[in-house]
Amino acid sequence: MNRATLLTLGVTMLAPLGSAYAADDVKVVEKPIRVLAGIFSAASGANKQRTAIGVGYDFMKTAATNPTVYGVFLDYNSKKVAGVTTSLTGVGISGRFYLESANAAGKPYATLGVGSYTLKAGTSQSKIGGKLGIGYELNNGWLGELSSTMIQKIGGKDPGGVTFGIGYRF
Repeated sequence: MNRATLLTLGVTMLAPLGSAYAADDVKVVEKPIRVLAGIFSAASGANKQRTAIGVGYDFMKTAATNPTVYGVFLDYNSKKVAGVTTSLTGVGISGRFYLESANAAGKPYATLGVGSYTLKAGTSQSKIGGKLGIGYELNNGWLGELSSTMIQKIGGKDPGGVTFGIGYRF
C-alpha cells in the first residue's frame, strides 16, 4: 500500500472529527478500553502464524443512530522459532463505523486504522500502514473481529497479514 493511499484513508477517516466537534454531537464512550487476543496470519515469512494481542482506547463517539467511534490502538503479534523472535507492532488511530443502532443487542461494524508498524526479525524496521476490518460486538462487552493489516514491503517481503481476535470492552 503506498503512502498516498494511506494518507487518503487517514484524511477520510478523520474528516468527520472536525464537523462532530463543531456540531457538538459527540458522546462519551461508556466502555472506552478494548482488549483483543487472537491469531495473526502473516502474508509472507517463516513465522506465518503468530499470537496476537490488541489494546485500544476510544476517545470519542458520534451521536448518530449508527455511531462512529474514534480511538487509538496498539496491535502486537509475535512468534519465536529457533531462537529468533519475529514480531510486528502497530500504533495508530482508528475509526469504528457501526452498521446497526447503538441500542441494538448486537452490532456489526467496520473498522479502519492508520499508523506506524514496526517489524522486528533480527533487525527492526518501521513503515506506515493501515488496517481494515469487520467485527461484531455485544452490549455486554464481548466482541469478535477480523482485520487485514496492509504495510509497505520491508526487504522485499510483505509484513502484513490477517488477524482474527476475540475481545472485551470495559
